[in-house]
Amino acid sequence: DRAIATLESIVGTRFNEARDRGFDFSQDNRVLTELGRTLYERARRERGKSRAQARIELLQQARSRLELALELDPEDVKAHYNLALVAAGLGDEQAAQRHRALHQRYRRDDNAVEQAVTRHRRLNPAADHAAQPIAVYDLQRPRAGVDEQQLSVLLNPD
Repeated sequence: DRAIATLESIVGTRFNEARDRGFDFSQDNRVLTELGRTLYERARRERGKSRAQARIELLQQARSRLELALELDPEDVKAHYNLALVAAGLGDEQAAQRHRALHQRYRRDDNAVEQAVTRHRRLNPAADHAAQPIAVYDLQRPRAGVDEQQLSVLLNPD
């Protein structure tokens, strides 16, 4: 509930410093998507017949926020994914299917990304080394390819 209140405050730009600096988070689809997801997760905690109305209201709020995010970015993968979950929770299977299909259409191709990264790292040993979780550099290595005259100009420009 506190997370929802905080995200609502951010979306409403309810703090003076941000407003004074011209920020308007109501136009940030990432914040709206996060709020929609948080409302969905909160709705999932409402169980039982006695809490059904509260659950529906939270799901409707989530749908509203996620639809706003999609107005800003119709290809927002996370918004489509979460809207599919919300629609399913509201029993709107047609909307859930539509958003599942849009999620599939816009999500990145992880296999293609992995292939490109692997190829680049194979062709660029220095980049591969730098991309390691812990890159250890030999500080005692000879100045590979550095001309002493160029180095002296760089270090003493006058």
